Amino acid sequence: MVSTFLPEIILPLMERTIYLSVVVAVHDRPINKKTRIVAMKTITLAAAATLMTATAAFAQAEIKAPIVVLPEAAATAPAHVLAGQLDDYDVYGADGKEIGEIEDVVLNMDGSVAAVALEVGGFLGMGEKDVLVEWDALEITTENSDIRITAPTLTREVLEQAATVDLGKLGFSRD
Repeated sequence: MVSTFLPEIILPLMERTIYLSVVVAVHDRPINKKTRIVAMKTITLAAAATLMTATAAFAQAEIKAPIVVLPEAAATAPAHVLAGQLDDYDVYGADGKEIGEIEDVVLNMDGSVAAVALEVGGFLGMGEKDVLVEWDALEITTENSDIRITAPTLTREVLEQAATVDLGKLGFSRD
């Protein structure tokens, strides 16, 4: 519709509007009332036709928003985990003992999980360090409607020997 509407109606109106605008602008003598009314009607009609064409063109373009609809979690086990809620969760190792706690989730710029920062070692908040482990090294399960995070291939000793990472130097920071 837009493709036939434009050449057949809009272009002749625009030509007439431009012609009348030039006549009105360069006319040496006062313009009579009839010419002024015709010019105003033509300009108004051209503007309305242009607006209708633009509206039709925009209406034809489908807008694709990056919206995701996730299924609601079942009462027994959540299907998704919010990264911000994992902070301070204890992580249990291969022997079933606590080996650290989640400090943060590190994301790649494409949104995929690069690593999980675990806080290990120390006593009463002193001497702790952050180490990075692969997301795949963790298993998230639910027990009695509570999340339990285990790392079946890791032990406290392995994490305490791992290289310390300064999370503030990894990338963007809002602190």
